[in-house]
Amino acid sequence: MSSNGKLVLAITVWGMVVAGAFWHYDVSYMRPVAPQAGAIAAHPGLASPPPVATLISTDGPVSVAVPGAVTVINFWNPHCICSQDNEPVVRGLVGEFAPQKVRWITIAEYRKGKGADAVQAFYRRHLPAMPVVEDHGGNLARKFGVYATPGAVIVNRRGSVVYTGGYNAARFCHSLPTAWVRQALQSVCAGELPPHPTTPFYGCRVPQ
Repeated sequence: MSSNGKLVLAITVWGMVVAGAFWHYDVSYMRPVAPQAGAIAAHPGLASPPPVATLISTDGPVSVAVPGAVTVINFWNPHCICSQDNEPVVRGLVGEFAPQKVRWITIAEYRKGKGADAVQAFYRRHLPAMPVVEDHGGNLARKFGVYATPGAVIVNRRGSVVYTGGYNAARFCHSLPTAWVRQALQSVCAGELPPHPTTPFYGCRVPQ
């Protein structure tokens, strides 16, 4: 084989490897994440109280439920590309629903023993101001029935969990038909139950 032929072959093989890697990467985020061991089954359709009443955030203790306000608990991971893809959605929802007294709390997922790295990473992303809670090893996420990021839990004005699930289908979070969190917020702010109280999670498995 000539040197030109070897070069063409090498470029072809390299291209196939790169294409295969991208295909595997995208496909892995197009499928729902399987429930994680230890995660509590979420039944927000029953309008149950939050499993944790108070979280210790960067702003000090913060109540999960506040009478008269809707609370969104945003589950985020600094190393999850899906969480980063979802950040424009979070920015948009914060602005859209702020006039309706929707408050936000972020629970930052991280592997055990990493200290405040996840919180600092959140601040570097310049997301809207909100309390941030460290969740080393996903203990809080599993208590809320969340096993992948990005994910959300919504608490209504009466203090009941009415939604648990993903923001949208697959890693790209901009499809209106499956904008589950936005749909849930529209319903909850109107005093109604969400059309889908639970939805699948897509993205990155919560670290253990």
